Amino acid sequence: MTEVLTMATTIKQTLSSDDPRFSLIISELTAAAPDLPVKWDDNDRGRFEKGAALGMKARILLHQASLKNNAALYTQAAQAAKEVMDLNRYQLYPEYNKLFLAMADNEEYMLYYQYATNPGRHRYDGAPWLVMNSAISLGGWGGSRPTLNLVDQFEMTDGKLPGDSPFFAPQNPYANRDPRLVASIDCQGSSVRGSPFEDW
Repeated sequence: MTEVLTMATTIKQTLSSDDPRFSLIISELTAAAPDLPVKWDDNDRGRFEKGAALGMKARILLHQASLKNNAALYTQAAQAAKEVMDLNRYQLYPEYNKLFLAMADNEEYMLYYQYATNPGRHRYDGAPWLVMNSAISLGGWGGSRPTLNLVDQFEMTDGKLPGDSPFFAPQNPYANRDPRLVASIDCQGSSVRGSPFEDW
């Protein structure tokens, strides 16, 4: 199945492990992996590399295996994941709060789009992205806000969710939390670009 699909037909499509499209995707990723470099040089960082092809293959196989509860697909997914690990190419970045800002020395990314650091280059409806999404207290528009549901998924220092932990204090809800909370989300009292963050 290699014909081009329209948007209308694509939306209605589902993908199953016995679907020829599923087999095509897996075969294409399998065929591409040997021809891709283990690592691109800095000028081509972010392009598809061997680990990205094998990692995507593992993810698709795992997804299908879980939908079908198919032991053979689980085995294939594990094999593809093992091939990625055997590349010795990737490792966790040591500083979570700098993870998404570090590009040149970050060996955690498998497949990504390089985002330019100049905020004026990324515009939506005539406005720079950073202005739209920065906090109002910092002169931005507050265009994107995390939900309380997302904030509540960050555990307390005892490993429990806020509602289950004796360390949670409603009057000081960001104390005793997993440090990834303040590294990911600006909270009342956080320091943002050298200024205190105020949630108006």
